[in-house]
Amino acid sequence: MFEANADDVRRIKERARQVARADGYTHEHCVRVQTLAVALGRAAHLGGERLHWLMYGAFLHDVGKSRVPREILQKREPLLPGEWAILRQHATWGREIVEGTHIAPAGPIIEQHHERLDGRGYPAGLRGDRGGQPGVGVGCGHRPRSVSTRSAMADGPP
Repeated sequence: MFEANADDVRRIKERARQVARADGYTHEHCVRVQTLAVALGRAAHLGGERLHWLMYGAFLHDVGKSRVPREILQKREPLLPGEWAILRQHATWGREIVEGTHIAPAGPIIEQHHERLDGRGYPAGLRGDRGGQPGVGVGCGHRPRSVSTRSAMADGPP
């Protein structure tokens, strides 16, 4: 079992490295999001397994971008609606990547990191706390960097 878990981690880490190579800032971004999300989780008195999976989900929240074409990740101009549709799939793709691994409990956190309490997030447009506190916590940890970064994704979808 330990070897299978180690293989899972190696495979998922390689996907994360692919994303970092494609866009040049994702690794540092994921570390910052993880740090902020865990701090928010502790402030919300999460503990034990919930905090453990929040830590994994926060760090791996963008692993699904390994399936997004490099041209979209590196684009400097505003993304076109079709490009946004592809990019938005990264949250679901991230959950799919960890399914069937020992990291699977972090999957819902990864998939929900762009959900918003007002229902304007994605992929499901969950409203209120239906998105789950950990997923929304990762989204909250995600926002400071997103709003301070100039990229094709900074302005949001059209």
